[in-house]
Amino acid sequence: MPRTDSTLPGILIQESDSSGLITLAQCSGNPGTLATTASKYAIGCLITDTTTGKTYCNQGSVAVPSWVQASRNLITVTAKTTTTTLTAAEVVGGLITANQGGGAGATYTLPAGALLQAALPAGFAVGDSFLFSVCNISTNASEDATIQGGAGTTLVGNGVVASNAAATDESGATFRVVKTGNEAFSFYRIS
Repeated sequence: MPRTDSTLPGILIQESDSSGLITLAQCSGNPGTLATTASKYAIGCLITDTTTGKTYCNQGSVAVPSWVQASRNLITVTAKTTTTTLTAAEVVGGLITANQGGGAGATYTLPAGALLQAALPAGFAVGDSFLFSVCNISTNASEDATIQGGAGTTLVGNGVVASNAAATDESGATFRVVKTGNEAFSFYRIS
């Protein structure tokens, strides 16, 4: 249900993430002049200017929002078919599809924290976060995908993304990626 916040005049909040950061909103006017309050907007937050119909994306940080007009292609989808170490660009891109083949599962190791930090905007500060998802499109029950931490990256929660073999399988996973320190990130499974 849409809501307002007294500290954000002119902003109609449509969605927030589990940590309370705004992920989707509307405003009347350019968000660059309205949506500048620190610690309110998630990285990747989308705000639509209702006067022009243009949508803007927070490409800055939670601490310092920076609004860029959004294109139609806001995420990059990367297909994976074998065990591998994910690149920082793939994780920041936002969506991995898994389709292992061969009747066996695959393990995707998260990139090193140093590489992930280098792929993010310079203003990406401790406590800032973004979303990363994995969708397992394999219909073979033995082809689960497993996400595991790498150097400077910690997985919190279940790393197994089940195959899409049955209607009840959890074949998708979304992770909140939080910068916890210099070259250090935690991937919290939130769905």
